[in-house]
Amino acid sequence: MHRYFHMIWLLSFLWTLNALCHAEPHPDRIIFLSDTQDPLWFERLILSGNSNVEASELILNQIIREDVAAIFHLGDMVSIGYDQEGWYRIDQFLLQLKKRQIPLYATLGNHELFLFPDHGAEAFMKRFPAYEPRGYLVRVGPAAIIILNSNFGYPDDDQITQQQSWYEHVLDSCQQDSSIRTIIVGCHHPPFTNSKIVSPNEDVQRFLLPGFIRNSKTKLFLSGHSHAFEHFSEYGKDFMVIGGGGGLQHPLALGNEAKYKDHFSGPDKRGFHFLTCVVTGDSLKVNINMVTEDLSGVEVIYSIDIGY
Repeated sequence: MHRYFHMIWLLSFLWTLNALCHAEPHPDRIIFLSDTQDPLWFERLILSGNSNVEASELILNQIIREDVAAIFHLGDMVSIGYDQEGWYRIDQFLLQLKKRQIPLYATLGNHELFLFPDHGAEAFMKRFPAYEPRGYLVRVGPAAIIILNSNFGYPDDDQITQQQSWYEHVLDSCQQDSSIRTIIVGCHHPPFTNSKIVSPNEDVQRFLLPGFIRNSKTKLFLSGHSHAFEHFSEYGKDFMVIGGGGGLQHPLALGNEAKYKDHFSGPDKRGFHFLTCVVTGDSLKVNINMVTEDLSGVEVIYSIDIGY
């Protein structure tokens, strides 16, 4: 009898394990992250480290276990783009995602182009051959996600014109498409931030914000570069900085020193994090998943529901 129940338990366990290993990606759940690069030695002269590599590895390992339709990385995957050895952790991450058939869409950060931009871009394109310098569009249910390159002028000035033309066309097409309920726009450099290390990007404000503000379906603008989590409401829309993937944490201006009102009332240095978003027929349900101080896991520390 005990052998019988043991056999039943074993078969049940194996069935569950098989189901987990072959689980279908969640059709309306997506992940965004940014700035997973290792700290460079000269950066440590300005900013203090805080288990950065360990936090980044924890985030990537957590994401591998998530059931999602797609993952979006907003740049600065690695410290130096042309350094092939520096891609090892990301390569292992991509291999695990490939096994689970979960696509990852990425855009260039400034670190991918550091020192030798052409070689860095080549290493990036080797891993993301579907990347389009002009930007690209991904559909997840009723949401359209537009990912753009905010390294304006790279590879040349024509990139600005080509991307702008494509961006305006896609925004208009999405606005007219009745099957699209909402639009998320993402790039590396933030239009708004209270970081004391990097500034709000004037080119993003000049080229990308007018179309985003004008469109009624655009609801959420995501960026990285500032190694912090920030949430702003500007022009009646939501803007989030999610640069907490592992880079050295940036101190933020708070209180009267802040340029923009941040809805998240955290300390001047924010924890490492990534964003999950559930796309429903009526809203975007956004969660910020932050690494615990003891690096034991992640927990949801901030949530908003953005209606269409």
